[in-house]
Amino acid sequence: MLLAFGLVLFLLCFCDGKRRPAQLNVFLDAKEVSRFLYDIDSALYLVRNSKVAPMLKKPISNLVPPISPSIKDLKFKFNTSGRVRYLLSFRSSNTTVMNHPRASIAVTGFVPRRTKSFRVSFPCTGKKAGVVLLFINIAFSDKTGRNLWGPLSLALRRRCTARPNPNYSSQSTSATTQVVPNTCNKRCSKDYIMKRFCLSDYVIRAKVESEVRKNGRLQLRVRVTKKYKKGIVKITRRQLLELRGRELTCDCSPVILKRHYLLLGKEDKKKRVLYVDNLLIALDWETSGKKMLRMHRKRRYRCPKRIAATGT
Repeated sequence: MLLAFGLVLFLLCFCDGKRRPAQLNVFLDAKEVSRFLYDIDSALYLVRNSKVAPMLKKPISNLVPPISPSIKDLKFKFNTSGRVRYLLSFRSSNTTVMNHPRASIAVTGFVPRRTKSFRVSFPCTGKKAGVVLLFINIAFSDKTGRNLWGPLSLALRRRCTARPNPNYSSQSTSATTQVVPNTCNKRCSKDYIMKRFCLSDYVIRAKVESEVRKNGRLQLRVRVTKKYKKGIVKITRRQLLELRGRELTCDCSPVILKRHYLLLGKEDKKKRVLYVDNLLIALDWETSGKKMLRMHRKRRYRCPKRIAATGT
């Protein structure tokens, strides 16, 4: 009797296991994410336990700053509990600026049961500077060819620089070190700026004094004249702001030395530094900064309490 009961129980479990779909995970670990999203120290899942991330269902390219020219590849990891086949494809929006991406594994094969990694490289050509879109597409199917997930498409912006032209003199090269991007994706509507007031860790009025390099990173040296919002990292009168992007103003032009700006920025709590990047905003104080600050104060109640601006 016990033997029969055990046999029935085994068959039920076996059948249930056969019906259970394979579990799939595709992700970038925390260390890899921090390479191009400086203030995020957690893993980024494209597929987690077979559930596709919302960011793959709508475009996110304008929400994420362009990948720096110094980053030449990204390392993905994946695993599955069943026999799942993958198919990879890549595309560059402008092959004059960046070649089509390449993978370190075959473009088709089976997802490993144990977590393994693969790299997707996206080399710039060096012929022309600009911001391009890189598309990473991946589809998954069972051994019969029936589609399970996808095709999933991840679109990211990638910034490339041009190789120095040896025919140009050093004088002409130094005069063109700061270049306005070919395509400006900055959003500067009133509603967007009001949201940035709420989402920023600090809001200051400051005079841009110089651009310096410290610990291998570019920094803006500013003289702070007024603090409207501050976070955990201390803000000093003469402050360094880590420069993690060039598209700071509304038209993506470089900030002008000796000019006052209203700076809406973020802090890297782990490194205890303040920084600005392409998602943040530098508003010329005289032309728009003063006006936007006044407008924000009138609409202050619209900010959630946990990130409400505090005057000093």
